[in-house]
Amino acid sequence: MATSHPGNFIYADGHRFYSPNCKRVVKIPAAIKQDGSELSPFQQGVRWENLRVPCRWSRAYGWTSFIPIDRHFGFKPFDTVAYPPPLEIEDGLYYHNRHTVDSWTQLDAAVHKMASILFAKYDPPAVFPYSIRGWKFQDKFKSRAKGRALSFAARDWFLVWAGLLSFMIAHAEEKCNEFQRFTKEYNRDDPSTMSSIKEWQEVLNPDSFPNNSVLKDLADSLPSSPICSFSLSTCRCGIFLDLERKEDYQPSVTWFMDRGVPVWFPWNSDTPHILQKLNMAYLVPPPEVLQQQSQNIAIRPPIMVPAALLHPLPHRSEQDLSNPHRRRHLERQEAAAKRRVQIAEIISKADASAEKARSRFSEKDRVTALNRAKHPPRTSAPVHVYEPDNDDESKLKLNVALAAEREDVLGDFSTNQSRYFPELNRWICCADLAPNEAGPNDLDEDDDFEGCVVVYEPEGSGPVAVNPHQVFPRAARYNPEEAISLPDFSDDFLDDQGVTRLEQLILLDMRLFYGFIAPIPYPTEKPTSSRTDQEKKNFLRWLGHNQNSPAMARFFQSGITDSMYKFYKLCLTTTGDVHPPAETWDIMDTTIRLPENLGLLQRLTVLPRPVATLGSATQAKGGDRPHFWFILEFGNSHPWSLVLMTAADVVTVCRISPSVGSKHANPISPDDIISFLVQRGIPFHTFQSSDIPPRHIAYQPTPSQLPRKPAGYQFTRDDYLQYQHTRDLMLSNPRMRAALLRGGIVWRLAYSAVSVSDVLDGPTGVPGLIVRDLNKNEDYQDDALTALEEDLIVGLYVCSTGRGNPPALKSWWPLADLFDKGENPGRWTHHQEAWYRDRLEAIMEGKAQLYSVRDWRSKLRGRQDTNRIQQHQEQSSEAFLQIQVQRNLGF
Repeated sequence: MATSHPGNFIYADGHRFYSPNCKRVVKIPAAIKQDGSELSPFQQGVRWENLRVPCRWSRAYGWTSFIPIDRHFGFKPFDTVAYPPPLEIEDGLYYHNRHTVDSWTQLDAAVHKMASILFAKYDPPAVFPYSIRGWKFQDKFKSRAKGRALSFAARDWFLVWAGLLSFMIAHAEEKCNEFQRFTKEYNRDDPSTMSSIKEWQEVLNPDSFPNNSVLKDLADSLPSSPICSFSLSTCRCGIFLDLERKEDYQPSVTWFMDRGVPVWFPWNSDTPHILQKLNMAYLVPPPEVLQQQSQNIAIRPPIMVPAALLHPLPHRSEQDLSNPHRRRHLERQEAAAKRRVQIAEIISKADASAEKARSRFSEKDRVTALNRAKHPPRTSAPVHVYEPDNDDESKLKLNVALAAEREDVLGDFSTNQSRYFPELNRWICCADLAPNEAGPNDLDEDDDFEGCVVVYEPEGSGPVAVNPHQVFPRAARYNPEEAISLPDFSDDFLDDQGVTRLEQLILLDMRLFYGFIAPIPYPTEKPTSSRTDQEKKNFLRWLGHNQNSPAMARFFQSGITDSMYKFYKLCLTTTGDVHPPAETWDIMDTTIRLPENLGLLQRLTVLPRPVATLGSATQAKGGDRPHFWFILEFGNSHPWSLVLMTAADVVTVCRISPSVGSKHANPISPDDIISFLVQRGIPFHTFQSSDIPPRHIAYQPTPSQLPRKPAGYQFTRDDYLQYQHTRDLMLSNPRMRAALLRGGIVWRLAYSAVSVSDVLDGPTGVPGLIVRDLNKNEDYQDDALTALEEDLIVGLYVCSTGRGNPPALKSWWPLADLFDKGENPGRWTHHQEAWYRDRLEAIMEGKAQLYSVRDWRSKLRGRQDTNRIQQHQEQSSEAFLQIQVQRNLGF
């Protein structure tokens, strides 16, 4: 007997939708126009990232519901495009070599050919997307960054075609099944009149393509590839369907569900009867889900269901009971869980009353209620507030707000903490509906913050054991903007405009990371003083630029270099109260130009951070100085908070202008800030309340040990390619977004394999970094790499030395901590990029070998002037933040 599906409800603009097979919280797609016209989703500039959202069914584009929302390139021949190779350069233009262009073009043709065969044989309702060649990856580019960006966009476009092939194969299987069912009935009369229809495996038999190796490989690998994986473990975009009005050629709800495609359909009081009529009564959610959905109304994505409504009360161990802080924390959790059950019952009763009132409405009453729902009254409607009882905090007590205080009281609750019932003309407010949110009134308060934070591991001797078959809810949001390409760190500045670009870039870096203000008027004459070659190299090394480029000599003939170098020397030799002058430094009290986005500091809190919790990349060099987490909260727009590691990074974020962080002239947004940090390789975290349920991802365990090699083994280019393939497959796990947050060499190695949108999706909820705020009695979580994962990313091997000697540790790239302790300015630089590309080129040419830990340590020595200026910037930034915020930040 079929059982009910514990699905999920979402809401938007007064409409409620239910999914019986998906807990993702998604944006509801626009309805198809009544005249039947359809807007193609494949507009100019639309990338795969933009299509990772559900669609409405249409005959032409309903197949886009099968597009995968994760990257899958681990099967032939798709593995040929998984990792676009570095661009080559000739005559100042960047391009892919002929082998890469030919292999990608052949795969493009093979995918199109296969789709055409399926289309001709089974006539699926689908309009093809444009070719992968439409991304112009085969062209030559003036900018390396543009060439790389279009190459990755073309690579990801294969996933769109993979979605089309998945839909066509599912359609072909259904057509064959229909034919078999029809045959059983028709054969009773005259089987001789029957024609035949081939299975798709027979139509796409690899032996049918003896002269096309790419098409043969694709046909051979299809059955075991994600293209033919029709389970929920292969996450797809999904579709919104109308149960009552079925569109042309629209498959049924169960057809999509049986193929692992998330489905949403409208939900109202009549939906259970409609499902029963369609013989799908088993899709009606169980009573507890119906009860839970009643407490969320008019919620905008992302929605977080309180964990206490989904899980039993927290277990109390003897260790918990012996710790007074932990015991009190658990008592509050238990009380909060009980209150949430109570408010769910209260909301459910109010829903029933509203439904009863609605059944008695006249047409005039219905219109009145509809108008109230569109514009809920904030002064004329009674406001019922449910708060913890002072005598028993596990119980809720009703307080009715005075008429004169209704609007102010509503301001104390966020959108998710209040619900308006237009049929009853009544508000119900309770903080336990969304305990991790603050109302608009709370966001303006400037209370002094005092508290301490401790980092702890879950109880037990080691990390939490994770069931490898455990399934987590998928991410609730995606980045709708273009994919962000890597800044052009490799620009050699050798063309006619090279010196101008170099000057502009150095000015930008000095403004963003050090607060330098160019003099007014801008110097145009030659510099008045000369520098020795060593002084020039020291200055450029401090900024992270290549000291040996011919363009650098021409740069020092620019008049602005006098002011830049003087600023550099003052930062280097600063002691006591001696600083660069206010007209050249934007964090001085009397400066002529403050950072653009100081309004962000109103959301800033600072918490002590134990040094042992994070790697060196997250720490400003400063001896035994205390370290802090600098937390910027974004309110309801993001369920997580941005956490920076240094005060200097906070000030840098405040300097970002729309021209730096975004292509648009709008105020800087949280996504702009995150994108900027990822572009520049600046380490950060995204703290999210541990009460928020984990995302729906298929947990992929990483290898449990390092690879081993025998004594005397000689590494070759093939070993590096194998390591690279294994590394990038591991990085395809959404949890590996932590690699982009890590910074340093780990960031660089992960940049090509991890999507920026994965970072914006927020923590997956898989056990990682766990932080407890003792002041708020709240736990936070974020994705974090283990030491083993960091070692695997940099290509560490255990190499036997023979004759019973201890094994040696060798790696393709320096260990993460060693790299951080070297010359690390807290971001990725042109100097580091030049080193990275030179070593990668040497490896690919077979001219570079692995280094031991001792060898890497000797090759990565830092510079005292870089460390000294970092320490000075950190101290000055802390003082600046304290003055600007005008409240005790706890330094």
